[in-house]
Amino acid sequence: MYKIQILEKQSGILRLILFLHEKGEYMLSDIWPDADISVHQGYDSLEKLKSIGIVKTRIDTSKYPNRNMISLTDKGQKMAMKLMEIEEILES
Repeated sequence: MYKIQILEKQSGILRLILFLHEKGEYMLSDIWPDADISVHQGYDSLEKLKSIGIVKTRIDTSKYPNRNMISLTDKGQKMAMKLMEIEEILES
């Protein structure tokens, strides 16, 4: 499971970034319970992260029914790595 114990409960945004960093691309309908984020907080966080280019969504048409998928962009991956560096500082 992702870390940053002190910060993880503070923001759906941080939780979403860290979850996607650990899990990779994820089905949108499953992410909220699996990442322990409320649906309301999750969609608010998702919209904010999409607007600044941290996450991206796509429709997977390889299965029926189609699935909405979410993942980190390159910018999002860089941000996740910085959050992990913060964790190291907090743990020292």
